[in-house]
Amino acid sequence: MTKAINELPPESLTAATKSGLVAHSLSKWSGNAPPAAAMFFDQLSDGGVSLTLAAHQIAKDWAAKDPVAAMEWAHHHSSGPLGASALSGAIIGW
Repeated sequence: MTKAINELPPESLTAATKSGLVAHSLSKWSGNAPPAAAMFFDQLSDGGVSLTLAAHQIAKDWAAKDPVAAMEWAHHHSSGPLGASALSGAIIGW
């Protein structure tokens, strides 16, 4: 679902709506398969508040299953535009 939303043509949704839908679906995806959601997240070029929240959720869900891998992923994103969001998700989820 996330991939399908992300591949919608630009004229189908506003950029903000599309980003919000992608972030929401990533958050749902991470509940079942956090590493896969994280890999897809890493391919996205668009940031924004919605994706920052998705990074937090991915790290949180992943930490519940594999805290070491989640912390490594979150640490990789800690200096970028996501700031401490992914790190806090990994810590909270652990």
